[in-house]
Amino acid sequence: MNRNRFIKAIVFVLLAAGVLQGGIMAYSAVANQTVRKYAAEVPAANAQNTASDTAVQEVEIPKEELDISNVVLKKEVEDNITGLDAANSVRNIKNYKTLLAALEVPGSFQAQVEEMYSKGHKVQDVLAAYDYLYQNYGNIYELEGLILQKESGKAWKDIFKEYKKGKEEFVPRNFQGGELEKIFKTPGITSDDVIIADRIAVQTGAEFDELIAMRGQGMNWKAINEGFGIVNTSGELPRAAITSAQVKSHMKSTGLNEGKVLEALVLAQKLDKDGKAVIEKIKAGNDEEDIIAESLEEKYR
Repeated sequence: MNRNRFIKAIVFVLLAAGVLQGGIMAYSAVANQTVRKYAAEVPAANAQNTASDTAVQEVEIPKEELDISNVVLKKEVEDNITGLDAANSVRNIKNYKTLLAALEVPGSFQAQVEEMYSKGHKVQDVLAAYDYLYQNYGNIYELEGLILQKESGKAWKDIFKEYKKGKEEFVPRNFQGGELEKIFKTPGITSDDVIIADRIAVQTGAEFDELIAMRGQGMNWKAINEGFGIVNTSGELPRAAITSAQVKSHMKSTGLNEGKVLEALVLAQKLDKDGKAVIEKIKAGNDEEDIIAESLEEKYR
């Protein structure tokens, strides 16, 4: 299979930006550039690859093993975590260290998370709430509100659904002719920068052009987003590589349309879950927040 055909076979989804709508890739110009860059880096995407286009091919992005050996907590913090739940303290401390490393939590946000422990909030609830805000570009000041709702007796799935309803749906901006080309002439600006800037502009009310200018001046997204209180401070968008053959196979076996299958496969990779299992949950009537809630409860229990 040559490179062009491989590119056409990949649905390259920019997860964190929420740009997948109705099974159609938004930011087509940006996405096309990113797909080509990624395809060039995937070993399977070379002219010598003779795999059939009709075969279901799992395309996985290699994951590096997360090292938390250098994550050191203050004794006071570990004591607080132990005092909250002595029986599960070892697991809770490990989960907290893993979150700090995986999400590259800034010092100011870490202090606010640890304040939640000082106030007596359960570690599991704090981590689940922070993780959810990270996935949705939420604000650090929303953290305790989510936790308090959980402590009032609400289920995470209902809390997450209410949170989503209270937020304006993210709709990618329409770029005028030549606008993207001009943006990409700025040294160091990537397709990820464009999409992150758009998302942050919607979340905070900041001007898109000002955010791009800040990146062009050398500021990284960790500093920019921390300044706005945005929990997701990553400068790179997580990705899911899915072949068209995978999508067609699942459509045939489940009867779901393309959009639903894509939604399920993207969500599965986002949560590090089995794609088929998530598809079955979608088919059974579960929505994204149901599945995310179940995943986070399992992750931090």
